[in-house]
Amino acid sequence: MALTRRKRHDGRHHVSSADYSPGPLMADWEVPAHADLPAHVDLVRVEYRKYDGRPHRGYPAIRLGTDEFGTWLGVPGGEFIHAARSAGFKYDDPYVLLVPVHAWWTAMFNAPARRTEVYCDITTPAVWADDRVQLIDLDLDVRRRRDADDVELLDEDEFALHREQFGYPAEVVRHAREAAEYLLGAFRSGAEPFAGGYRGWLDRVLRPDTPKRPTDR
Repeated sequence: MALTRRKRHDGRHHVSSADYSPGPLMADWEVPAHADLPAHVDLVRVEYRKYDGRPHRGYPAIRLGTDEFGTWLGVPGGEFIHAARSAGFKYDDPYVLLVPVHAWWTAMFNAPARRTEVYCDITTPAVWADDRVQLIDLDLDVRRRRDADDVELLDEDEFALHREQFGYPAEVVRHAREAAEYLLGAFRSGAEPFAGGYRGWLDRVLRPDTPKRPTDR
């Protein structure tokens, strides 16, 4: 498969996540031997693109394990980030990224004292190819801050602009809005892993010697 841009009858470009395979997005990077990481780390390239095919964000992460919610990836910060300066990390602080199965979103859980506790990107479902996970960012974001009583839906204006500019199909628009509504409801109802179930995975990044959970596989 290949990430393709097909010109529609109206002249706009259409990118299909069904035709999404590895392509050059990040410059070469390596984790230095002296970085404070667990032994035998399993590194993954996280690659986000926009719907027109251009790179959006890409960075290395550590595959921590999987559970009923999906695959958990960790970014320890510090030397790990400094060794990959050309990568497009969302933050410089430690965080874990949840990549669910067949879902139209990803969730980033940040370590204190970053003000944003959880940041979710609305995306196409993840496509795994060897040591890469690839997603198309669909603009909408859902955020919960540590000092806020509610959650926020962000970038609706960008979504509306790109919907017209890139010609989002009706099905993509529907899935994106449904994913945003699901996340808003999950946050407000206290559903896991947003209520705190992510903390065990974040501990694995903050304290690499933390024992694995029984559900890891």
